[in-house]
Amino acid sequence: MLYDGGPFDALATTTNTDSSVLTYPVVSGPCVVVSGATLNSTGAGTCVIQANGTATANFNSASSAQQSITIQPASAQYETGAGTVNSPAGSYPANPSYAGTSSITSLYARHTLDGTSMIYSANTVKFSYTPASLSFAANYTQFQSLVMSGNRSWLRGTGNVVIAGITTTNVNFLVSVVDSTSSAAVDKVRVKLWKDQTVYYDNQPGAPDTADAATNASGYTVIIFR
Repeated sequence: MLYDGGPFDALATTTNTDSSVLTYPVVSGPCVVVSGATLNSTGAGTCVIQANGTATANFNSASSAQQSITIQPASAQYETGAGTVNSPAGSYPANPSYAGTSSITSLYARHTLDGTSMIYSANTVKFSYTPASLSFAANYTQFQSLVMSGNRSWLRGTGNVVIAGITTTNVNFLVSVVDSTSSAAVDKVRVKLWKDQTVYYDNQPGAPDTADAATNASGYTVIIFR
């Protein structure tokens, strides 16, 4: 599989008829458990995961089995853009009546040249939403993943959000893009900012994080270089 190709699932079975539940801890390598049997890559290399089953009334604990998964370096694809994005009512949960447009003043995202990490010095995201006096920024040390599929992308990481002069650190961000493939179409861009259970901004509220961007940009240009 390819680094930053998106989440992947571990697969194992057990003969325990009391319970089929297995856990999949990471033994070593560039991957992390997202939830249950779903994992994600954090770089290129060999990821070793282990399947464990607990003892039940009629069965002993399952013998641990390991599997090695080779994760290839990411491709040289990257994206860059800037401009305004539609911000419908409900985008700012602290005051759902706010609407209008938000701004991405800077966006550049790519993997390192060897395709093994996101620590590329030019990587940056800067975003603002004037009605809420909100601004957000993340630099290359805070980028976590960039998944690209054709003209679609999902960029994730953490950064700092400032609302009315108050700064909150380690805020998660998602910037997903659908790059228009014809001059008559417009790009679609989603921006989501959240920490724990608090959503600070999301111009596609309620949509799963893996969804395609569906909010029309206005005066926005993004280019995904494939």
